[in-house]
Amino acid sequence: MNKCIAITLEESTIDIIIGALTDKMGRINTFAILSGVKNEKVMQEYTKCEKALGLFNKAKENINTAKIMAKEIT
Repeated sequence: MNKCIAITLEESTIDIIIGALTDKMGRINTFAILSGVKNEKVMQEYTKCEKALGLFNKAKENINTAKIMAKEIT
């Protein structure tokens, strides 16, 4: 059985999360380049961040679309 839960986040919170994920991905890349270590654990961590970043970027896009639609209605 699938359950759906709605979570409301302020736009500023989404921006903070996007920034944190972007920074984390940068640190992972830097670590992999400097250490020469690019094992499965490192790749999994990067992939998780990448997927989460995609979701939060989509949320940001949806907010921006809603703002545009709200302006067009008024």
